[in-house]
Amino acid sequence: MFPPGPLPLGISRVGIIAVGGSVYDIPGYRVHQFDATGTFSILQAPGLVTLEYLVLAGGAGGGYADGGSYGGGGGAGGCLEGSVAFGVGDYGVAVAAGGDGGWYASVLGKPGGNSAFHNIIAYGGGGGSHSMFDGVSMYYGQQGGHGGCGGGTGYNNYGYGAGACIYANQGGNGIEYNIGGAGGGGGGAGGNAPSVSGGAPRLRYITGTAVNYGQGGHGNGSSAPGVGLGGGGSSGWANNGGGSGVRGVVIIRYPFP
Repeated sequence: MFPPGPLPLGISRVGIIAVGGSVYDIPGYRVHQFDATGTFSILQAPGLVTLEYLVLAGGAGGGYADGGSYGGGGGAGGCLEGSVAFGVGDYGVAVAAGGDGGWYASVLGKPGGNSAFHNIIAYGGGGGSHSMFDGVSMYYGQQGGHGGCGGGTGYNNYGYGAGACIYANQGGNGIEYNIGGAGGGGGGAGGNAPSVSGGAPRLRYITGTAVNYGQGGHGNGSSAPGVGLGGGGSSGWANNGGGSGVRGVVIIRYPFP
């Protein structure tokens, strides 16, 4: 850090000038938070600038259920974190919406959309599957959807398996959980679903405060969509549709001043 007064030849006090998203400062960093699709533009920089990022996709919708059973919870949006070096230029940012909850037979909750920062893509969560009663004694459905985090599978008697995270380092798998009429939870950005509960989110401080990113949706219809951003929707039960997933977010920060 140079002291007040004239600077050495060729040195500027202005390091990086960038625009895009909601801009705010925290100790040691400037943060650009995108809650909607836009552009991150570096207008001035002394060469390449190291940017930290968190890219979170949209959470998926939970599954429909009837007959007193529960559908599967939606998978949370996939989450990618890291750093990249960019120079002056414009870099596209996409922020995805969450998926709608599923309704009636053969309809998974809708997957979440994909979020991106330039060529860094986080994939939407997989939808939770339905649970349908055959009117006699059996429940059926289908496997939870695959995605950035896997969707949970609705209560059934057939052993369908659950949705999986099919993208490396983005999140966890859903689960099939057929006890007491409950469905399986959706995978979270922080890990696999353990039971009817959705998988854990990632607790991060990139914005300067603690935020949960990507809670998996629950398979017992007992709560709102996952805590924090990018959460999967909770399942439906007893002739109800699943809850909708939560939108994603893109956060970029760099040392400042």
